[in-house]
Parts: sequence; C-alpha cells; structure tokens
Amino acid sequence: MSSTVRDVKMPSLREKVILKLLRIRRRFVAPGRFDASKFPRPKAVLNLGCGPDIRPGWINIDAEVIPSRKAGTVVINHDLRRGLPFDDHCIDVVYSSHFFEHLKTMPGFILMKECHRVLKKGGIFRAAMPDARLPIRAYVSGDSEYFAKATRLVDTDLPAPELRSPIDYIDRDARAWDHQTLYDPDKMTRLLTQAGFTDVTLVDFDPEFDIPDELRRFSSFYIKATKQ
Repeated sequence: MSSTVRDVKMPSLREKVILKLLRIRRRFVAPGRFDASKFPRPKAVLNLGCGPDIRPGWINIDAEVIPSRKAGTVVINHDLRRGLPFDDHCIDVVYSSHFFEHLKTMPGFILMKECHRVLKKGGIFRAAMPDARLPIRAYVSGDSEYFAKATRLVDTDLPAPELRSPIDYIDRDARAWDHQTLYDPDKMTRLLTQAGFTDVTLVDFDPEFDIPDELRRFSSFYIKATKQ
C-alpha cells in the first residue's frame, strides 16, 4: 500500500489450495450479489481492498483474501476490477487504506464510481492514501531527515546503501509492492469529484478507521467525500 507494505502472512498449504480454487472459480463464475440488507449491523461499512486487514463487524472485500471463520466476520473474495457485487444504495460507509495505488488510474476511477453507486444517500467514502508529495518534496529540498526516517521504517526495494540516491525513494513508491499509480490529494479530489462525490476534503487520522502503525501515519494522507 504505498510508501507502505501490505504485510501478508505466509499462507498455509490449506490456504494456498483455497486461493488456487478461488482463482479458478473466478474465471468461470460471474460474481454474485451480496445482500447487504441482511448484514446484521446498524451501519454497513465496506472495507475495500482489505488485504489482511480483516475488520470484525465490517464487510471485508478483496481478491485472494482468506475467508474468515470468526463469527460475525464477513469476508468476500472478489476481484474489485470487476466492480462491486452489491445493489445500489445499500452501503453506509466505504473505507479503503492504501489500495487504489495498486490499480491504474482508469480502473481506480471506475471503482470510485462503483463506490458512489453502492453508497446510500449521505453515505461516506473515506480513504488513506500513500502521499506521493512526501518523497518528491524531500528530494527537491534535500531533506535528509525524511530519507533517514523512510529508511528506518522500511528498508526494502532499495539499492544497497552505497548505491542509493534520494531518487530511489521516489522510484520505490512508484514501482514497488505492485504499485501502479502515484496519488496526491489533488488527483484523488479530481477523481472523486468526477465520480459524483461532493464535499471532498482532507481529514486527519481517525483511529476508528485508520491503521495506526508508524509507517502508515508517516506516508499517508486521509481524504473523505460524501454522496449527496
């Protein structure tokens, strides 16, 4: 996710078999619809592109995510490039953390429109996004403290220290961890607005939603939008 890594535990043999079967199934079976009206919660929160961050009480959705056996935990294994398997106007909140950078711009924009479609009137879209401005600003200003902290937090996908240059940190954010797209608040605001959202604003970290680890806090901007 970003200047951050989507930390995934190594799957067991059983989990590898399940994922293989799910990949095969997705090739031949059209995605079904999840009936959010039967979700036993007063507020339906969709955890979009959840990866291993499975939230109890939320509807967690991503491709190749291991189904959970925990009571009350909803996990949907679904390729989000195929849209959202929900009816119109059935979700209260869509939340996403460091996911959209794993899609190219147009598939990401189409998915934002899907988020708008499934949200109820007055529903909220909230996202934590990797902030491409941070390494670029540090590169231009020669901010050695930024690069020292970035190295301390995650020293992977970089050349050896004796070969390393500040430009490598920008290159890492653009290419590593299966990243497809760089984001800043202006780009995210433009896409969300064109997708139909209003009141698109930058917001602060919120522990109710956002992952509190230091790397995410260091590398993210937070944005919220409303469906009128």
